[in-house]
Amino acid sequence: MILHSSTPLNALPSARLILIFVCSLFMIKSVEAQKLDGASNLALANNQFTFDTLKQAATSLKGIKNVNIILSPFNVAQVLSMIMLGAKGETFNQLSSTLHYSSNFKPIPTPLNQEGLHKAIADKLLTGPKDQKRNVTLETGNGIYPDKTFPLNPTFLKNVERFYQASVQNLDFRKESQKAVGIINADISKATNGKILDLLPPNSLDASTSLVLISTIYFKGDWKDKFDPKLTKKIPFKSDDGLIQEVDMMQGLKEGYYGDFDFSTSMDSSIKHPQSVKVLRLDYTDSNLAMFFLLPEQNGLEGLIIDINPSILAKLIADVRHNTKIKAILPKFSINYEVEMKDILQKLGITDVFSNKADLSEITKTPMDAEGLYISKVYHKAFIEVNEKGSEAAAATGVVISRSSIFLPITFQADRPFMYFIMDLSNSNILFIGTYSRPS
Repeated sequence: MILHSSTPLNALPSARLILIFVCSLFMIKSVEAQKLDGASNLALANNQFTFDTLKQAATSLKGIKNVNIILSPFNVAQVLSMIMLGAKGETFNQLSSTLHYSSNFKPIPTPLNQEGLHKAIADKLLTGPKDQKRNVTLETGNGIYPDKTFPLNPTFLKNVERFYQASVQNLDFRKESQKAVGIINADISKATNGKILDLLPPNSLDASTSLVLISTIYFKGDWKDKFDPKLTKKIPFKSDDGLIQEVDMMQGLKEGYYGDFDFSTSMDSSIKHPQSVKVLRLDYTDSNLAMFFLLPEQNGLEGLIIDINPSILAKLIADVRHNTKIKAILPKFSINYEVEMKDILQKLGITDVFSNKADLSEITKTPMDAEGLYISKVYHKAFIEVNEKGSEAAAATGVVISRSSIFLPITFQADRPFMYFIMDLSNSNILFIGTYSRPS
């Protein structure tokens, strides 16, 4: 049962704290085009963490050529933000710094002064756009599963429930750990409409488990301008390792947003891999959500991943231009991706919380209860499907050189590896991000 919570959680000596991040993307709907008026500080922080996470995930796959990735760092950040409510000292500082809260949020959050941060997260980022007329589904949820003997700090519990609407369910990890795995996996499946299954492996919980935290995100929607399935046909897709495979490509003349960017030091002094990058934005029906496709030159995806940052993203979003004639040619694809996030988060700077240096003393009733409490596992799993009816995606930035013609449409043909992301245009917040490198 994920969403809405209340009850305290407590820890045992040598306790393990398991965080679970779940994201499910399925058939997203196009959005009414809107002009962005700049990202909020929280969106800037989230987008920086999003790019950091994608870069680290791609780096960890070095040597595994052409792996398709789908992540929701937005979803991961929610669980880490909940942990901040129970953290102190260097553990708190590392979480705040890695999530870029300390560099983007004023006043700078501290263990004794972080209410403003969590209130802003709840108000702006937690549940997404609140317009009930939107013809899309965007749902987030959080759950806390303490062992029935674990003494949660009532203040921590109250705040997690107040800011993150987390549900609470006490379980018996000592005697019925496998039953607990089944209960939690069933809740995750329900919250993601069956798209995320068996996130927790069979033996992932045992008698040393004290607490499990869950965060889910689910999105479903239709393109504002759908593709005609009759026009879908096989077209060669060339992966960066030279492999050529025929894939089902959707195509059609679209009214969307397009930009042709020169990724060079003239755009941003930090760019190390100069190249041309085409950007296409397709909106979802009756909402503030859109999907962006960033198509670099052949063999340019790795450089794009390294170079992209919030500053470039802002330029890309601001400079894509509306065009009534874009010949969009995009692959249909479905991706399942899972990763154990511990190593990625450690490399990004969150280290103490995974060791005996962890200070999670505000989670429990007394410091003695928190002794030995640390995070042992961080699971993340995501799903995305893109087809003629709808899709999901993420965003990027750059200086646009637009081309339009009265008679000839612009062609955006994604027949080589590209990056994508889904963005909430109302606050410039990236909800999902990924790469498509080769057909499944």
